[in-house]
Amino acid sequence: MSTRESALAALKALLAAALPGADVKRNVDVPQSVGPGGLAVLRDGEPGEPEVSLSPPLYAFDHRAELELYIERRDDTEMVLDALLADIGDALAADRTLGGRVDHCEPTAPTLEPLSGDGGDPLRVARLSILLIYVTASPLG
Repeated sequence: MSTRESALAALKALLAAALPGADVKRNVDVPQSVGPGGLAVLRDGEPGEPEVSLSPPLYAFDHRAELELYIERRDDTEMVLDALLADIGDALAADRTLGGRVDHCEPTAPTLEPLSGDGGDPLRVARLSILLIYVTASPLG
């Protein structure tokens, strides 16, 4: 398994542990409805151009994975999203290396926006990037 795939799998596992009431998926279509605990969608994002060092060849990536948190709009929408984001922040702060899969990971500030599904209940979505910094011997990650 590549370093890139190992890092993304470890991030998904961390998110699933941090959000036990939410459904955590990777690279799925935008939902029309979500369960009561919310839905977290991890998107692989962009690894960017690596910094290369030679002898031996090493490739240092600043990979930006994207995370989308969806919840159905209700009276306590903002508080629920805030709690989910806090749980994610706490989990990342407790394990910045994702169990040794990356050198460091860091979330960005979220953006919050409404989202209306086709005929479904309106959703609220929080989007943020999670920077994964890792070094690998392959330019393929």
